[in-house]
Amino acid sequence: MATVYLLAIAAVRAKAPDYDWGPKRAPPGQRISPSVALEVAFSESDAKLNSDVRFWLNPDDGNAKGCLTLTIERSRPEIRIENWEKKENRCHRSQVTWVTRKGTRTHVTHHPLIIPFESLFLRQSSRPEEKDLAIPEQRLQIIAETIWEVQGW
Repeated sequence: MATVYLLAIAAVRAKAPDYDWGPKRAPPGQRISPSVALEVAFSESDAKLNSDVRFWLNPDDGNAKGCLTLTIERSRPEIRIENWEKKENRCHRSQVTWVTRKGTRTHVTHHPLIIPFESLFLRQSSRPEEKDLAIPEQRLQIIAETIWEVQGW
């Protein structure tokens, strides 16, 4: 398995995502900015989260190729992860993954969570081992269970 080297970009601007990823070096002619941004919502509204998505996917603002949103439900053990990208000059939700707990069982829908190679590295893959990043069900369960532990679920 190929090792993926990413650099978390420390944004020096008025708006920073909750977390971001990008290649170590920007491709020629592109400015350094996150290629994929993550926004986490615990108390924010969906309208605020959608505004953040539009900012990160706008070439004049965040200039990201992808945006992940992670919405944490406060009243029950439920997390929604959305994968957004720009298509035909519009923000398009390409995947919605739900992680829920019923009793002691954690359930994940629409997995694995896929982050396209081209969105992350800002180029086409050039070797067979350069593939989309697929976050499997088990990893999504671990993320959710860690969040729920902090919440006291």
